[in-house]
Amino acid sequence: RHCPDVLILSLSLPGTDGLTFLKQNRENLPSHILVLTAFVDMRILPELSRVNVDDVLLMPVSLAGLHQSIDRILGKKHPS
Repeated sequence: RHCPDVLILSLSLPGTDGLTFLKQNRENLPSHILVLTAFVDMRILPELSRVNVDDVLLMPVSLAGLHQSIDRILGKKHPS
């Protein structure tokens, strides 16, 4: 069974929200989580930290921004 290196998750999910999903399923998810959201409520950031989210990106996000975040999460360096 293949496990992805990074899960990219929206905080807006049908029938639930991304934070609830993470809390209920964290032990079965990849070790790296990247959250996408259209809004940032500063009160949610400590909760995301408690479930070990690696990064939060505000949508709309550029493809380059998405790649940079994933590379940073995985510890990859971009050539200068």
